[in-house]
Amino acid sequence: MSAATNNRFVWINNVQRIISLRNISRIILLLCLSLANLSAQPAPGKPQPSCGMPIFNSARERAFYYKRTGWKPGQTIKVYFVNGTELERGVTEHYAREWERYGNFKFEFHQEKKTVKEHTILIKYEAQKPGVAGWSTVGWGTESTDSHSMSFAVGTRSEGTILHEFGHALGLSHEQMSPGGAIDWIPAEAYKYFREQFKWDTAKVDAEILGKTSDANMNWTEFDHESTMGYYLPGKLFKSGKPLGVSFHLSELDKKGIAQMYPGRQAPADRLPTDLYFADSGRFIDISAQEATVKVFLDDQLVKEVVAPKNGYAGKIDIDPYLRNKRTKLSISIQPSGQKFQGFVTVQETGKYLFSLGCTHEYPCARGNQTVTRSVYLTHFRDRNRGQDSFGSVVTNTPPVPAPTDDYNDLKGNITINDQLNAKLLNAILGRKVGEARTWLAKGANPNAAYQGWTALMLAAYLGENDITKMLIVRGAALDTRIADYWTAYLIALKLNRLDTAELLQKAGATTRGATMNMRSLPSL
Repeated sequence: MSAATNNRFVWINNVQRIISLRNISRIILLLCLSLANLSAQPAPGKPQPSCGMPIFNSARERAFYYKRTGWKPGQTIKVYFVNGTELERGVTEHYAREWERYGNFKFEFHQEKKTVKEHTILIKYEAQKPGVAGWSTVGWGTESTDSHSMSFAVGTRSEGTILHEFGHALGLSHEQMSPGGAIDWIPAEAYKYFREQFKWDTAKVDAEILGKTSDANMNWTEFDHESTMGYYLPGKLFKSGKPLGVSFHLSELDKKGIAQMYPGRQAPADRLPTDLYFADSGRFIDISAQEATVKVFLDDQLVKEVVAPKNGYAGKIDIDPYLRNKRTKLSISIQPSGQKFQGFVTVQETGKYLFSLGCTHEYPCARGNQTVTRSVYLTHFRDRNRGQDSFGSVVTNTPPVPAPTDDYNDLKGNITINDQLNAKLLNAILGRKVGEARTWLAKGANPNAAYQGWTALMLAAYLGENDITKMLIVRGAALDTRIADYWTAYLIALKLNRLDTAELLQKAGATTRGATMNMRSLPSL
């Protein structure tokens, strides 16, 4: 996928060839933090989603993805569920379709169980690790009927989490990874922050953050502090003073970027997002403001005006009388009167927090003393978006391009083993460099090369690298070598839900003995 670079965005340039960042410990982590109520946005003054999570992590922390193909402009992308209630599935569909309004593709949500092995997104709601709300593969779903490609915490209603993970599924990377942000970082503050928060030394910060000037597998543009794809990072790290990861709707540049990535859909004239509520009564808005004149509108009717002093203001509005239509426009206007202004409305129902809308002097939305206006639509869950809000589509239902068949003739026959190439082979596998791995095998690298007990085949299985797995099988790699007196390449693939890889190994003759005894932990890599 190619793209112009006149707008901020970061996405996979070619998901068929995406590689990791030099080694396993630096594969992008596909997570975002949850809120106490898994709500769409945090209440004012509460911790932000994604705050404090690792920017990168090891593959053992779920950082895995398929890379054999990507979605194409004009394609219908099927979405299935392993489990989930009507509420969980409906909320997920509603917010995922916000991407669909701007990119030329069509989500096709299925409620029946997936039974056909084809390339789709497959979602499961399940317990997550502490502080985690979900994860997704990047730029690819899964062909499996039971190995899911996207995961959410049980009960997820978070717009930000759903947008973020579907962004990954469509091929988008984390905003903090963008080389476009290089000029905005304050090096001294970055060194201090990542040393204190993540124990990174100067060299690692340079390699991972400050030195990210290019990436052959990515397209990127101007850095966007409001992107839904960013993890929270404080404003003190940036010359602009604006934090990253505090917006949980699509930014304007998110919208433009996905349109560049999947061209062909006419942008909607009305670009406001629609947030959900669920009750038929007991709905109200809390207002919090400081050093600002704040006006609250419902369907463009002024319902409250507050002149907030330095010591702040808090109030409440019953909005039941205003929610008479299928969709109601909520707006907040904030006119700063001091340097530390803020203005927020928090939507609640029957005592439960739903989401917040507003701005503070610290946020990217702030424009000095200029008035800031933030708007969304409110709609009941029963009137959620099932595809009816996606206009201007020229979807052509282009199927994914199948990967060409390869008989690996260059890897067959008598190839003299050259063990001096083994390290290069292992590094290529760890770097997900398929072409390089093939080159070293063709030149004589040992298909049974190993490091600290991990064979080349085990590493390929661990990463779900099917092409490399096929190459090693063709070169005659030993299928049943064990590490820690138990783990074979097949069992490693099975443990990590690399079912396509496990199937390749099984068909090649790998033993499946022990497949039902998977309670053991994998050895460290």
